[in-house]
Amino acid sequence: MRKYKKPLSRSISIGCISFILSLCIVLSIVNYISFYRALYERYNNFLTDILKLVEYKIDKDDLYKCTQTLEKSENYEEVQQILNDIVETCHIHYIYIITPLEAKNTHTCFTVMTGMTKEEIENEYNEQNFLGDIFDDFPPETVQEFADAMKTPEKITFATDNESTKWGHDYTAMLPLTTSDGNTFTVLAADISVTDIYKTLRHHAATNILLIVGIGFLFSILFILWADHNITKPIEKLEHSVVEFAQTSHGQSDPNQLNYNQPDIHTSNEVESLSDAVTQMSGDMKDYAKNILEAETKILDLKHNASKLGVIAYHDALTHVKNTAAYEKAANSINELIKIKKAEFALIMIDLNSLKHINDEYGHENGNAYITGSCSIICGIFTHSPVFRIGGDEFVVLLEHNDYKHRDSLFEELTSTFAKTAVKQDCKPWEKYSLAAGMAVFNSETDKDIDSVFKRADKIMYENKQRIKATLRS
Repeated sequence: MRKYKKPLSRSISIGCISFILSLCIVLSIVNYISFYRALYERYNNFLTDILKLVEYKIDKDDLYKCTQTLEKSENYEEVQQILNDIVETCHIHYIYIITPLEAKNTHTCFTVMTGMTKEEIENEYNEQNFLGDIFDDFPPETVQEFADAMKTPEKITFATDNESTKWGHDYTAMLPLTTSDGNTFTVLAADISVTDIYKTLRHHAATNILLIVGIGFLFSILFILWADHNITKPIEKLEHSVVEFAQTSHGQSDPNQLNYNQPDIHTSNEVESLSDAVTQMSGDMKDYAKNILEAETKILDLKHNASKLGVIAYHDALTHVKNTAAYEKAANSINELIKIKKAEFALIMIDLNSLKHINDEYGHENGNAYITGSCSIICGIFTHSPVFRIGGDEFVVLLEHNDYKHRDSLFEELTSTFAKTAVKQDCKPWEKYSLAAGMAVFNSETDKDIDSVFKRADKIMYENKQRIKATLRS
């Protein structure tokens, strides 16, 4: 068996695995991006709902007064409890109300309120007040984000910490609070741990990647096994038989030694069809070789009769003028002259009238007499031009040289002669010869080939035929 640098089985395996891996990578990236966006959109909606709920419960004028007097009101305590409940039940990192003071130098913030869990209240912050506390360990970027948020009242903005602080690495939603007279005095904010977000993303991405890779790997194995059974192995068997046949038949002069061993292939697909075709072809080659040997003895006889057969092949059996094959040959010659700009010719298209009526009324024998009589007149007029019978009642005359120069007078003679024979008295119906004709002259500026001239002549003939029919009806 011949060794290949790139065997088909390996190429299929590598191609399949490469495709699956590429598909896995693309699907994983798309899935990750989609989930990333969906997750952040969900958190945006979640934080928005929380902030809107808390904002609805806040008496902003009362809260502003509390920030000025540092004394807690009844509404302040209610809102504080709401924040505590949200931290306890909604699984967010922080929720608080804070006022940025100075971002560039001291980067401090004035604390208004912070939500706490029960455990924090009992163990850590039971003595803490929070209202009026000053925190000076916020990163400047964070304080600046609060300050920027206050510039867009009633609009919720979102930000992610660029670096982790002692409170963690958070994703923050911020809603400025404004008094009834339009004074924006603080920011309501809620945080979700970015670490938790990324943990969720990583878990989801890992799960999907494992699932996609697992399915892809399983598909690859199944496809490779299927390809091996239906494509690779059958093609190897077929190749072995063909190579063996080629080796044994090379230089073989005895056709009986051209034996092909058909491989056992039953795949019910194109490979099996190809195997059957090769088997058939090998048998045909064997028969062909035998026929060649037998044909060698007949070549001389064929050559001897070739000229005679050629004459018969290009002439019409009934009228003995040239036939359609002869016209096509002449057309090819004319087209070659057109290409080298040496063509000068005209075509006359002729259609015999009333042939069907004569065949139906008086029989095909008289119909043939009508054809041969008409053809005899046509040939008598165009003695120096080839006449072609290209259909039952259709003739074409190719005018060149001297007949081309006298084309108008010849065409007039043709139409006038048949106009007279069509109305002859005291003769049989099949001797009243009638035709419709059209002549077209080759124009080197508009005609690209002889077919263009043929179509124009045919159109003119058809128009004349319609006029003749209209005259007969009237």
